[in-house]
Amino acid sequence: MTSIDQKYLQQTFELAKKGSGSVSPNPLVGAVIVKNTKIISEEFHSKFGEAHAEAKAIAKANHEDLKGATLYCNLE
Repeated sequence: MTSIDQKYLQQTFELAKKGSGSVSPNPLVGAVIVKNTKIISEEFHSKFGEAHAEAKAIAKANHEDLKGATLYCNLE
């Protein structure tokens, strides 16, 4: 894993913390989509029973071309 990968993965943990107290029994999850070293979308799982971070990040990317992008996601 490169230092760049670590940077974006660390961002998923920071995002995931935002769901603390409202996602149980689900885990805290953050997701970051990166393309050409630019974050094009990021989200977190915010409430039990609602969409998860990775699905929200993809939807938030809207019509952005995700070909060649990397999705970083944690599962804590």
